Amino acid sequence: MNKAKFSIEEIIKAINPAEVQNSTNISELFTVSTDSRNLTKDDIFLALKGENFDGADFVKNAFESGVRIFIVNKERKEEFKNLSAVFLYVEYTLKAYLNIASFYRKNQKAKIVAIT
Repeated sequence: MNKAKFSIEEIIKAINPAEVQNSTNISELFTVSTDSRNLTKDDIFLALKGENFDGADFVKNAFESGVRIFIVNKERKEEFKNLSAVFLYVEYTLKAYLNIASFYRKNQKAKIVAIT
């Protein structure tokens, strides 16, 4: 199955981050991943926060694995200010994830059919 690929500009447009740290002119396309166990340098790590976990706890490991773009809750901003990566800080990572999905769906040419 092909994964959706996004430019950094598309991600920023989709999630409207509260702050962007270390923004650069990046022209590559990336996939969005929430699973820190199998990240590649071509992934944007979206650090979901749940009841029992916080993906932001795995940002440093992901950085060491080669990931250079992160979407993180803005409350964790101070922890990552010294990492030389792009951070997109948002109010809620789950909302950002849903916004990316919505952005992707709206930009598809396929027709959407709902059966109730």
